Amino acid sequence: MWNLIRSYPRSVLLAVLIHLTIVVLLTVSLRWPSTRPTLSNAPVDVVKAVAVDEAKVQAELDKQRARERAREQEIKRAQEQARRAEAERVQEQKRLAAVKEQRAEEQRKLKEAERKRQEQARVEKERLAKIEAENKALEQKRRAEQERLAALEAKRKAEEEERRKAEEARQRQEEARKRREAEEALKAQMAAEEQQRLADARRAQAMSTIDKYRVLIEAKVRQNWLVPPSAQQGMVCVLSVRLIPSGDVVSVQILESSGDAVFDRSVENAVRKASPLPLPPAELGLYDEFRELRFPFELQRKG
Repeated sequence: MWNLIRSYPRSVLLAVLIHLTIVVLLTVSLRWPSTRPTLSNAPVDVVKAVAVDEAKVQAELDKQRARERAREQEIKRAQEQARRAEAERVQEQKRLAAVKEQRAEEQRKLKEAERKRQEQARVEKERLAKIEAENKALEQKRRAEQERLAALEAKRKAEEEERRKAEEARQRQEEARKRREAEEALKAQMAAEEQQRLADARRAQAMSTIDKYRVLIEAKVRQNWLVPPSAQQGMVCVLSVRLIPSGDVVSVQILESSGDAVFDRSVENAVRKASPLPLPPAELGLYDEFRELRFPFELQRKG
């Protein structure tokens, strides 16, 4: 009741005034003499007027209630829209957080790839330095051996000089022949060993250079690779990449598919975007190793 009064104070006040008026009119009409002909029809008119006013009041109250229900429905719709907007805002925040996390992961992968490349370069540098040190040690050993042989030869010559007077000319000639043959055999053996050592060193250096540039090529391709959403750990596709001496990519062909066409296409696009690819200097003569490059590409496992 009090809520109705607070909600519709004017309507309630009007209804109270109308009812008071009706009571007053009824009281007055009952007190007037019934013999007065001029007032014989007055109570009937008053009652009709009061009934009409009550109907108007009731209609006004119904309209007020309808407007109140409409306003409540509007408030509910506004609240529902606000709840939906808040849910959409929370969902958008989650999506942006996921995108930010994905970008951070990509940056971490790039940094990790760069760290590995630098680590491989350092290991390669140390290995080449070790080979150079071994080569120097072998050279020193060879010189020491030559000096030792020279000393032995000088000693033998001195002894031969002491025995020369007592020996026959034929024996001296025979010894000289044997000495020459031994020297030539030793020189031939040392030359063959030196040639083999140099060939092994050149071959090892060439293989090291090839491996180094393969790592550089893969690193550059990964820098230009956009990981597709469908990519999964352990996916591998093998491509055939044809290069010209400048390192420009002439063609890319998928030899072995990963099973995911989107993944394969993303790797192919990364190879083309990375063009030109790094190649060894022309003077090393290793271009044939990269003319048609078999390039396996794997989505690296985490951890």
